[in-house]
Amino acid sequence: MACASGRGGPASSSGSEASGADSTAAQDIAVVVENDITPSEPLTIYLLTVGGERSFLGSVPPRSTRTLHYRTGDLSGERRLAAGGRSNRVRYISQPFDLVPKAVLHWRLPSNALTIGEGI
Repeated sequence: MACASGRGGPASSSGSEASGADSTAAQDIAVVVENDITPSEPLTIYLLTVGGERSFLGSVPPRSTRTLHYRTGDLSGERRLAAGGRSNRVRYISQPFDLVPKAVLHWRLPSNALTIGEGI
């Protein structure tokens, strides 16, 4: 897989918000990941584009739920989530989805169930 481009990435946790109503302004997307896989291990989560680019979102410890954030100015195009374990081999890939402004993605593993809502 290709490295992530500069078009998006993890949102800063410092939280300074840009002002203005520019349609190209960055959008914050929340990704809630439930890691209940067996055997238990931490998972590294990525956002994938159709072109094969991936952006690191963060890690989720075993037997826990964590909210990761992604900031992007480009909501166009189909995406998928991917999760890899200690070996860094991708073990799970979500169904394809389109990003919408202020989306909240909820991904449950190992069932690989993905729901998308709005709410940020």
